[in-house]
Amino acid sequence: MKSNNPTSSQPNSAEPKTPVQLQPSNPAPTVFRYGGMRIPPSLVFYEKDYVYAMLPLAQKLQGHIMLVPKRQVLNIKDFTAAEVFDLGLAIKFLSKELELFHNTASSTVYVQNYGRIDDKINHMCVHIIARKKGDFTKNDDIYSILNAYDKDFLLEYNQTIANGHVFSEAKVEQLGLIAYKYKTAVDKALLEIKSLN
Repeated sequence: MKSNNPTSSQPNSAEPKTPVQLQPSNPAPTVFRYGGMRIPPSLVFYEKDYVYAMLPLAQKLQGHIMLVPKRQVLNIKDFTAAEVFDLGLAIKFLSKELELFHNTASSTVYVQNYGRIDDKINHMCVHIIARKKGDFTKNDDIYSILNAYDKDFLLEYNQTIANGHVFSEAKVEQLGLIAYKYKTAVDKALLEIKSLN
């Protein structure tokens, strides 16, 4: 408000000065998707700029996780350099942490690519599974099981989350507890790494 005196450049002393209040920006939370399906955040225990790790609905073994690019791509050859970098570091880090968590000495890393768009999930992912001696009668059986993973995941998703059954809530809660334990272990490891730098 200006003074009635045109020669005065002083503000009216009766007018209170109000500092400008800047509101902190609250970015929208990440929506995690695998194919066209929305993944409950409680199943996600690790996130970087271009990838996230989740506990799969259809776990094949204890210690089975999935690493998923945030951008839906069919094949790893379609990745940008930044996506390859994030994915590579995540595979290295999570494989090690999974083995420590489950007290194993090895893990299977399986890249699931798609050659073309079809009626499946159409979202490249990486399965990481902590392995123990004798977990399969034939060691290579793991690959045929993971080749058919889409069908199992879609079935589980459609029977639980997609339909909002009570079973869905129980299943997600159960997996969410495991994901929380993984997240706690992963966050601790990341803090240790940060303290060394």
